[in-house]
Amino acid sequence: MRKLMIGQLLMYSALAACSRATAAVPDANDDLDCAVITYQFLEESQGRVDERHEEAVRAVASWYAAKMQKRAEASGKTMEEVLMPGAKLLAAVQRNPRAFRTISRACAHRATEDPHFDEFVVGQR
Repeated sequence: MRKLMIGQLLMYSALAACSRATAAVPDANDDLDCAVITYQFLEESQGRVDERHEEAVRAVASWYAAKMQKRAEASGKTMEEVLMPGAKLLAAVQRNPRAFRTISRACAHRATEDPHFDEFVVGQR
C-alpha cells in the first residue's frame, strides 16, 4: 500500500505541473476531487501537524488513491489518464489550500463513513 501511495503522490505532483488554469467548484461526492484535495492536504500536513493527525490525513488520502487505482483498472486506463482531469483542481488547491478546508472535511467524513475505510488506518487504536 505504501508503494501505491508513493506512486500516487508522484503522479499528483506531475499533474500540478501540467496546469495553471482555475478549477471548477469541487464536489465532495466526487472521488477524483477528493483524491486530489486530500493528497494536497497530506502534502501540506507533513511535518506541520502532530503524528496522529498526519496519519489520519494519510489514511484518507490512501483510501482515495486506492479508489483511483481501482477506477484505472476498471476502465483500462492508465493512472495518468484517470488523474489528468484533476490537474486544474490540484493547482488551485496548491495556490490556496485554506479555501478547500470545508470540502476536505466533507471528503474525509465520506471516507471514514465507508465500511472498508478501516483497512486504510495505520496504527489504529
